[in-house]
Amino acid sequence: MEQQSKQASESKRNKVTESANGASHGIQDFPPELTAQATAALEAEKLSVDKGVDAWKKIVAAAPQAWAPRRELARVYRKAERWNAFIEVMKDAVDKASWANPEDKVPLLNDMIEIYRDRLKLDVMVVNAYNQILNIQPNNASAGDALAAQYEQMKRWPDLISLLRKKASTAETTDEKVALQLRVANLFLEKFSNQAEAIKAFETVLELDPEHAQALQFLKQMYEKRRDWEKLIAANQREIGKIADRGERASRRVEVAKLSSEKLKKPAVSIELWRQVLEDAPENLEAFGELEKLYEREKAWSELGEVLQQQVALSGGDAAKRSALLVFPVGFDVDFPPIGVQCSVPDLHIVGAWIDDSGYGFAIPVQNHQYVITCILVRLPHSNPGPLQRVAFLRVDRRCQHRGH
Repeated sequence: MEQQSKQASESKRNKVTESANGASHGIQDFPPELTAQATAALEAEKLSVDKGVDAWKKIVAAAPQAWAPRRELARVYRKAERWNAFIEVMKDAVDKASWANPEDKVPLLNDMIEIYRDRLKLDVMVVNAYNQILNIQPNNASAGDALAAQYEQMKRWPDLISLLRKKASTAETTDEKVALQLRVANLFLEKFSNQAEAIKAFETVLELDPEHAQALQFLKQMYEKRRDWEKLIAANQREIGKIADRGERASRRVEVAKLSSEKLKKPAVSIELWRQVLEDAPENLEAFGELEKLYEREKAWSELGEVLQQQVALSGGDAAKRSALLVFPVGFDVDFPPIGVQCSVPDLHIVGAWIDDSGYGFAIPVQNHQYVITCILVRLPHSNPGPLQRVAFLRVDRRCQHRGH
């Protein structure tokens, strides 16, 4: 059915084109009651253009909904190069003639465009005619492309952008959609210096093609410039996900995690990013340190304990090479006496730990002052009613050795 419609439209297109050469299509498609008048009109044309025009006008008046009489009148005007009159007849035909299929109007509109453009130099009317075609055939690619070129020639950038977006919404392939959105993005940048709208277009490109390098690079630059840290981190994550080398991937993850910690100020996001660092680099001490600070700040005591214990396992008791992190879970009441804790770090003996009035501080005398003792006291509700259960984490770091001290 669609093919038949196209063939019918093409047939009508040929008829209108033939009219440009001044040849009549004959009167075979005229109503029988108008055949005699049509024959007389053809004879009148031979006498003069005006006589022919008058004769055809009478037939048009007699059959206002018929295309054939208007077609012949338009042919006479075109042969005489009376372009304004030709256009008026064609417009009336589009608006007033009876059409079995709206698509049958498209060939007439194409003929009108030719005259508007080449003879009358009416760019606005060219635009209007193309829009009429697209209202009838929204997926008419040739009309859409021609209208885009017309908008560009007229420097009607907002209209061009609107048209390109419509074309993108109906495009059949991802490649077509991407190409159209890229053009929209570049128009916003080049003609309006509108970075916000360009960003939206490039984001649409990235939704269509998650690996589009140009869009990703542009968006990273814009997010950084506009201090949109969350989106910048997400864009970097897209890139990191494509890195096959584990070491390189871990290095990039550290960069992104640092960016989050310094700029984004969203602990949950930073925690997740530093945990991803550990997935690729399980012994990354910087990641452990950052997670320790984040968990302590967020009072995520259970997670903090896990991080501390992981660092203990990594330390291997070698305080000379790395910090030794010691975790001592201790349960006690508020008025419990001083706690004696033994430590396996070489040359270090922790004599005891005391709770201050707040319940959160420690004073820890040591016998060997090569080490710095950092204490974290965590108060956790006991499962049963009664005194609070407290857990103490002691972090033991080797002091820096300086000559002359």
